Amino acid sequence: MESLSVEPVFGWYAIVPLAIVLLSSLWLTLTNTAISRGGRWTLVSLRSVAALVLLLGWLRPGLISTTERESAGAIAVLLDQSQSMTLPSETSNKNRWQIQQEVWAGIVSATNLKIGQTKIVPYF
Repeated sequence: MESLSVEPVFGWYAIVPLAIVLLSSLWLTLTNTAISRGGRWTLVSLRSVAALVLLLGWLRPGLISTTERESAGAIAVLLDQSQSMTLPSETSNKNRWQIQQEVWAGIVSATNLKIGQTKIVPYF
């Protein structure tokens, strides 16, 4: 996805003074009778081009390109091997280690140790 962004150098509030300076400069050029009509239009054209170049520099345009991709990563699954895992479970007649192994076997069968490009890694 690509988008165009603009970040004015002095913020958007600076556009008013810049516009006043630009318009007054053009007005003074057009109302000056000491310069021929063709010369005035040449100056107005040159000042307009210069103003557009300055405006482009002032706006600091940029092209933002965003690429979304799944990064390879790992999900760590911590399995407890402590002595407390030999105690019986509160909900069944199996010990905690057996229930933990059943849960791990369910994870392996459901995901094949991968979710997209992310690996599931057991830590005992």
